[in-house]
Amino acid sequence: MLAYQWGLQYKTTKTPDVWESWSSANPLISGDSTDIDGKPLDPMENGSPIDPTVICDDKDCYIFFADDAGGVYRGSMPIGDFPGTFTGMTRIMKEPTSVIFEGIQVYSIKGSDKYLMIIENIATRRFLAWTATSLDGTWTLLPGADSTESPFAGQANVTWPDGKWTEDISHGDLVRENPSQKMEIDPCHLQFLYQGHDPHPSNTQYEYLPYRPGLLTLNK
Repeated sequence: MLAYQWGLQYKTTKTPDVWESWSSANPLISGDSTDIDGKPLDPMENGSPIDPTVICDDKDCYIFFADDAGGVYRGSMPIGDFPGTFTGMTRIMKEPTSVIFEGIQVYSIKGSDKYLMIIENIATRRFLAWTATSLDGTWTLLPGADSTESPFAGQANVTWPDGKWTEDISHGDLVRENPSQKMEIDPCHLQFLYQGHDPHPSNTQYEYLPYRPGLLTLNK
């Protein structure tokens, strides 16, 4: 399965290296979103769905995505129905964009019954982190990874051995050894692939920023 944004769609194939074998596009989500209390959200007051991520446990598959307006949304389906179109999305979190913006990722933590969620915020492009004991549960900010001064990944806790080349830690993903739908990470061996760019580019339009990849390694 290949999921992608700008409309949140997906394609499937049994031979991923053969482009012609991929199916036509199907909607990844469908229907209006509701808030935590079950009330319909006003589309005019919310941003557009962006940066979806999919993770499964033993029974269900879940989709999480942001809206570039401080919201986090969740939907689910039985694992036997996946891949398919998620319905019944609910906004489960709402914060200022200085806390929640985009680039959401969700993982299961190896050797525990907990899950980790990381989200990029717009204030100097850094990641904060949340944890939960189930994918359909309540997410709580992770102490020590919950602020500008103490982020999950940001200027305050990143060093560059060869010299600082970026102020942004943006749109990252934790490296995984196990290619499982459970998105399992090893908390003792964390590596974080991200994008950064020259802090003072001559052209500051987003689509022209000179992004390049970087790799963070946990220093225990």
